[in-house]
Amino acid sequence: MKNFTPCPWSEELTNSTTFSLILMFGIVLSLAIALVLLYGKMSKGLSITLMSIFIVQLLALLSAIAFAPRGVLVDDKEIILYRYMGKVTIPRSEITDIKPFPRDKSTIRLCGIGGCMGNVGLFRNSEIGTFTAYYTDPSRSYVIFRRSKRPIVITSVEPLE
Repeated sequence: MKNFTPCPWSEELTNSTTFSLILMFGIVLSLAIALVLLYGKMSKGLSITLMSIFIVQLLALLSAIAFAPRGVLVDDKEIILYRYMGKVTIPRSEITDIKPFPRDKSTIRLCGIGGCMGNVGLFRNSEIGTFTAYYTDPSRSYVIFRRSKRPIVITSVEPLE
């Protein structure tokens, strides 16, 4: 049995992604325009600074898109989380338990993306501890506890079993 479902977005994620993308596109576009219009008229230090900011913003935008969760494929042997760049495969033999994700206000991001195209990276909260996250809607997310690896949180429309 194979069942692919897209990862639904919460209203909060939709709003924060819209704001973040407008801000990032605006910064990238204005830096690109400034570099083109002022090329040759600015100091070398300023042009290197603007180019560095441009590259960092562009990389941040591309990484947010690349690692964003797209959907989940569930079958008898594994759970596969598809991202725009690659996939995360969780063999059923590694899974010890699956529980709904606790909506804990103490969740903090240790490293990763929190709110632009998804919550992706390393997070921590008081109930689960440190976990890897690939979720887009906390109310439809599940914690997958695995043998010898940290838990992983993913979003799925269908309940994971």
